[in-house]
Amino acid sequence: MSNIVGTAADDVLVGTASADVILGGDGKDRINGGDGNDNLYGGAGNDYVYGDAGDDVLYGEAGNDTLVGDAGSDTIYGGDGNDGVFGGGGNDLIVGEAGTDTIYGDGGDDNIDGGADNDKLYGGSGNDRIFGGVGDDVIDGQTGNDTLVYQFGTGVDQMIGGVGVDTLELVLSGSDLAATTADIIAFADWLDAQLVAAGGNVAVLSALATGPAFTFTAMTLTVAAVETVNLIVDGQHVDIATLRNSPPAVAALQELATSEDVALSGFVQSSSATSKVTGKAAAASDPDGDPLTYALSLGPQHGTVVLDENTGVFVYTPFANFSGADRFEIVVSDPSGASAVQVVDVSIGAVADAPVLTVNDTTVMVSGQTIVGTDAKDVLYGTLGADLIIGNGGDDILYADGGVNDYVVMLDINAALTDLDGSETLTVAISGVPSGARLSAGQMVADGVWVVDATQLAGLSMTVVDPVDMTLVVTATSSEQSGSAVTVSAEIAVTFEGIDDGGADILRGGAGNDQMFGGSGLEFVDYSTTGNGVYVSLSAGYAIGDGFDTFSGIEGIIGSEYIDTLIGDSGANVIYAGGGNDTVRTLGGDDVIFDGAGNDQVFAGDGNDTMVSDNGSSNDQYHGDGGFDTVDYSAVEGSIVVNLGNGLVRGAAGNDLLFSIESVIGGAGDDTILGSKDDDTLNGGAGNDVIQGGRGADILIGGLGDDVFVFDRSDILTGNTQLPYDTIMDFGAGDTLDFRGLVNGKGGLNLATAIHLTEYDNGTLVSVDLGGNSGLVDVVLLGGVHGLGLDDLLGGGHVLA
Repeated sequence: MSNIVGTAADDVLVGTASADVILGGDGKDRINGGDGNDNLYGGAGNDYVYGDAGDDVLYGEAGNDTLVGDAGSDTIYGGDGNDGVFGGGGNDLIVGEAGTDTIYGDGGDDNIDGGADNDKLYGGSGNDRIFGGVGDDVIDGQTGNDTLVYQFGTGVDQMIGGVGVDTLELVLSGSDLAATTADIIAFADWLDAQLVAAGGNVAVLSALATGPAFTFTAMTLTVAAVETVNLIVDGQHVDIATLRNSPPAVAALQELATSEDVALSGFVQSSSATSKVTGKAAAASDPDGDPLTYALSLGPQHGTVVLDENTGVFVYTPFANFSGADRFEIVVSDPSGASAVQVVDVSIGAVADAPVLTVNDTTVMVSGQTIVGTDAKDVLYGTLGADLIIGNGGDDILYADGGVNDYVVMLDINAALTDLDGSETLTVAISGVPSGARLSAGQMVADGVWVVDATQLAGLSMTVVDPVDMTLVVTATSSEQSGSAVTVSAEIAVTFEGIDDGGADILRGGAGNDQMFGGSGLEFVDYSTTGNGVYVSLSAGYAIGDGFDTFSGIEGIIGSEYIDTLIGDSGANVIYAGGGNDTVRTLGGDDVIFDGAGNDQVFAGDGNDTMVSDNGSSNDQYHGDGGFDTVDYSAVEGSIVVNLGNGLVRGAAGNDLLFSIESVIGGAGDDTILGSKDDDTLNGGAGNDVIQGGRGADILIGGLGDDVFVFDRSDILTGNTQLPYDTIMDFGAGDTLDFRGLVNGKGGLNLATAIHLTEYDNGTLVSVDLGGNSGLVDVVLLGGVHGLGLDDLLGGGHVLA
């Protein structure tokens, strides 16, 4: 290998048989590469460069050079100047570069690029590829199946294919198609016409070195003696048949409208056609009559689209509660690949959604209160419940009822929007609010109507003066900015309970000369905290001992822990005597008197009264006076003996005296209760009691425990005359009938034959055959007992005889 460098003069440089590098330098040089794969550089000046044998690379560089590749597959670059280039044999690559060049490919399959300026290019023999480059070029393929390349916009070229099946290759960008499609289709038609003129025989056309020419309009190109065309668009081969195909007729934009949460259906519309039936836009169609297919090329952001790919019919459904603008795109295609896109803009109008509203009824308990005055002169009012009203010092005025009190009603209301995109507002109106009432939040906008914000519902309450049951109507309204609105209503039932629950108010005046006024219920004057005994008269309407108090409308007295005199009136009174040796006297009415501790005297007066003993052992006197009166020992825990016949009470309750008492209730111990000759009601209470009614039609109640009911012959007979029989109201397991006193010591009874049972609607009557002149005598009715057989009665040990 030799490196040969010329001078600035006109050199003759000859290479060796090896691969040489020869630099001509300046001057008009003659360079022969000789054998081998040489690199030959002409340098400045009009040089003659010959590659000779081998695959050589020739560079003309500056000047009007003559470059000859000779044998081998050479690469030749003309460089600057107007060069003459000869490829010689072999498959050569020839690039003319700048200048008006004349290039001959000669033998072989050559690749020729004219480069810049107006060149003349000749392919020679072989299947050559020839590109004129920039400038107005003349291209002649000569023999062989050549490809003549034209790039749109590079110049005004003239091309002759020559002998062979030659191809015109058109190179364009996609943006060039609009200007060149007509030219291309016309050229394709011209080629078809040439083939038809040759009888359909390509060989006839390929044998011609020249022939009729076709001149392009938009591409400034004239072509002759080519048989085929190849279209390259943006680097990709494009079938010219697709250019012949018309794209679908589709409107670029379709605008539709719907409402929030409402789906709409439509179809891809034509760009121009109008339906003869409706007069409105028709469906998309293909000018060539080809069937169309449809696909979603861009989906909506705020909804979904279901598209029929064969018809273009679609259904658009906006997302729940969305309002505003949305868009999607549909691409329409034909079988040849032509397509068009329709943009569908959808306007979704805002519509208010129904809000969520839940309410709960509410019940207000109007319970009593403790109302305490000062040591000055107070005027105190009770509520509608059972109150304790304490005047303290001063000459006070106490009213059990009639005061003005506030009652707070908690309102359980929950309201919320279902559309949370921020386009809606929520208001809540409450109607039916009574006059004088007020809400803890919101604003009254009309009589009985308040409006509150949804954020104010938590803890919302209503304050009323008059606790009357009512119904409130709650209306929640959701409003859109567009003006649409939806309302939802619900009712709240407000109920007041405990109103006038007996009105058991307690009025305690305290020191001073107080005035106390009862209300509509049971009202008490209370002296339980007084430091001395008092005299209280409901009938006279005054009390002495804690000042001089006056009162009216009072039904009850609570005494002190000292010696009191307590007098009722003609109504039904309830009196608590308290401690001390008290005297209690009631007048008419069915009274209840709790005597409390101490040795008390109780005079019940007329009416069916109840006198209640405490658990102490004091010595009390109970006077029933007129009516059917009861002494109640149920608070006594020990055993007692009560004899209504002589009025004596002994045992855990102390030594009491009973006068005109017709009914007794025993205590928790094992009591003995004896009736009188009258019609008595005897109740043993708790414990295992012994109860004997005596004469008269008595009502006997054993109560809790295993009780024994005793019957003497004198209780049911006077001589041989039958007296009224007794009734046991709760005879059951564990209870016993003691019939031993029926025979008066004359021997026992044959129970199996002497006792007879007769069932009635109200129970089972037990009769005993006493024999002799007495015969069968009715002894006791077992109230509410049915289906009782004699074996059951005797076998259970329920009879003593």
